[in-house]
Order: sequence, then structure tokens, then C-alpha cells
Amino acid sequence: MHLHQMGRTLVCDTETTGLDPNKGGHRIVSLAMIELKKGVPTGDFIHFYFNPERESDPRAFAAHGLDSGFLSDKPRFQSVASSILDYIDGAPLVFHNAPFDMGFLNAEFRRAGYSSLAVRTVCTLAKARATFGYGNCRLDDLVSRWSIPNLRAATGLHGALVDSLMVVNIYQRL
Repeated sequence: MHLHQMGRTLVCDTETTGLDPNKGGHRIVSLAMIELKKGVPTGDFIHFYFNPERESDPRAFAAHGLDSGFLSDKPRFQSVASSILDYIDGAPLVFHNAPFDMGFLNAEFRRAGYSSLAVRTVCTLAKARATFGYGNCRLDDLVSRWSIPNLRAATGLHGALVDSLMVVNIYQRL
């Protein structure tokens, strides 16, 4: 039985200030989690923007467009960490690049005084590579492959919520 045929699953994405939470103090600037039950979105989700208390690297900013002016009045991760943990409530987490996103989530939880997450994770990137090989498995490639609406086509910018919505569609097809 596939994970999506079981109970509650959360499809997630993060946007960050850089590529590595363990080098240069990079942080999460946005987090989205979309609830699925038996593989179907329930309409319940969470979406946060965070003040990372630092600037984004130029490449990260070019990807998501979230600048320190916009983020300056947003909560810090630690102020909502317990709410995020309550929302997760042990559910498996699905990401397009799980090692990247989980690395950032766990670094943020540790900074906030919590343990790393002990939940099952699913990586749609790894599943796509196992299915199609290493080429053409980026989120945009899979969206094109299955004619999934590219929700960031208008802006060209990544966003935790729009990317999560696209990953829901990819996860359902894998």
C-alpha cells in the first residue's frame, strides 16, 4: 500500500536564505504544509513567512523574491515552532527535495530548542529519479511532463505554498 493511500500526510515546501542551514547561518523564510487524507487534499494547510534575521543570498533571493523589508515584521520561526509541531502531529512529510527541506526544518527546530523531527519523509525527487532516471526530474520538469498547471508561471518565483500545491499533484502521480 502506498503512503498516500493511508491516513494523513502533509505535502511541504520551504523557501530559504541559502543552500545550507549549517553554513553561513541560513534560515527558512517561508514554510507551507498541505494536508492530504488518503491522498486527497482536505483544504487544510498552514503557510508562514518568517523573519530570518539576515539577508538572503542573491541566488536564493532571485528564486523566491522575499526581501528583508517584506520579512522584517514576520514572526521568527521559534515563535511558532510549537504550532508547527502540533500541526505535523507525527504525520509523514512529503517534499520534492526532502534532504534539503528536512535539513532546514530540523536546524530551525533545534535552534528553537526542540529535537529534530522523528517522522517519515517521502522525497518526490528521489521517487521521480527512480522512475525516470536522473534527468528531467526538477519540479518544473515534472509539472511539464504531466501538464500540471505551473502556479508560478506568472511571477517566475518559487513560493512555499505554490510549490507545495504543485508537489501535491506530482506526489499523486508517483
